[in-house]
Amino acid sequence: METQLNFSNEKKIHHGFDDSVKGKALYKVIFGILDEWNLSQQELSALVNRTPTTISEWKKKESISVSKHLDMNDYQLLEFIELYKVLTNLFVFTKDRASWLREPNEGFGNKSPLDLIKSDPRNLHTIRLLMSKIANP
Repeated sequence: METQLNFSNEKKIHHGFDDSVKGKALYKVIFGILDEWNLSQQELSALVNRTPTTISEWKKKESISVSKHLDMNDYQLLEFIELYKVLTNLFVFTKDRASWLREPNEGFGNKSPLDLIKSDPRNLHTIRLLMSKIANP
């Protein structure tokens, strides 16, 4: 069964701005979440399914490149942003969002969402869908 990904942000990313503006904006969003959730670059690497070297390059350039035709790696970035949006709707306090990501959850077999995503980056999509259904029943 193939999962169809639908992102409301996809058209916004590819319409109306040049690549350098998009890359810098995406950098600010992704690294803003990193700071807010107190994630390490290693944890971000696991969440967005990129190598630590790639994360370091993004930080050095202060920009994230996205291909003209979104690939699965690009979708992983969008999934991460979408998860952030969903958790922002569910939890008022930043500390609650960050701790939810790290705390073992009985519904996830006593693993944290972060650990599940580290074990298989595709779990980000599943977790985001589940949390979306909880946030918007």
